[in-house]
Amino acid sequence: MKKYLSCIPALFLLALISSGCVSTGEHERVLTEARETGEALSECRAGLEESTGRADKLMEANARLTETVDEIKARRESLGELVAECEFAVRERDDDYREQTEALRELQRELDARQQMLKPLLEQQKVQQDILRAVETLASDLRVVFSEQIEDGQASVSTSGTHALLTINNKLLYSGAGTKLTKNGEKLLRRAADSFRRIGISSLTLEGYTDDLLPGKELGRVYPSNWDLSASRAASVAYYLTSEEGFDPEMVVAAGHSDNSPLADNSTLEGRVLNRRLVLSATPAVEGEDSAGDAPAD
Repeated sequence: MKKYLSCIPALFLLALISSGCVSTGEHERVLTEARETGEALSECRAGLEESTGRADKLMEANARLTETVDEIKARRESLGELVAECEFAVRERDDDYREQTEALRELQRELDARQQMLKPLLEQQKVQQDILRAVETLASDLRVVFSEQIEDGQASVSTSGTHALLTINNKLLYSGAGTKLTKNGEKLLRRAADSFRRIGISSLTLEGYTDDLLPGKELGRVYPSNWDLSASRAASVAYYLTSEEGFDPEMVVAAGHSDNSPLADNSTLEGRVLNRRLVLSATPAVEGEDSAGDAPAD
């Protein structure tokens, strides 16, 4: 089509010349106009081709932009899916965190409850430990106070659970086979009372023991059995400690055991002497407990 358009001015000129309608000057003018028209057409074709190239480039750029937009949309969709997944994961972790937090709170509540249950037991255990230490302290003090009698075999000191035990032979305490305390017996009991006061005690049990021989004729009129005799001897010591040494009567117990629990064979004199004894069983006081024997001795 472009080829045919370029030939139109020349054909038009030839037609005019052949018809004898134009002069030479007119002919030249027409040729000049034809050339100018051709040049203009060439410039138009060049501009058209340039515009077409630009349009092609713009279409290519537009295609690339379209691809880029599509890629961005795809990435946006992918990022949206990733964000959704992250949000879901965060919600799941939040749920797990809340569950774990509640589980920890429940464990803490159980721990607190168990600690509350254990608290009295721990306090009781501490009290028992304090008492046991005090028992050893009291026993050590009594061993020093009665070291001479222990060395002579007339006294002994031991421990039994929460009690410190001081055992004194009857012949160091009583006059003859009776129940009256001698001056020496009162002196020994005063020394024991001083030891009890130094350490502090919460209770004191006085236990009298005899051999297996029945009380003699004269003694038997007052004490028909060894039960009566052993209980009376323990009672005389209880009376002395409460009336003379100031111990609270509510914390002192006197008991007679007759010839039960012998230390030695009653078939020998030596054995019977060992079996006739008084045992002072003292429980040390701990913090928070009342102590016996706080009152000063007269």
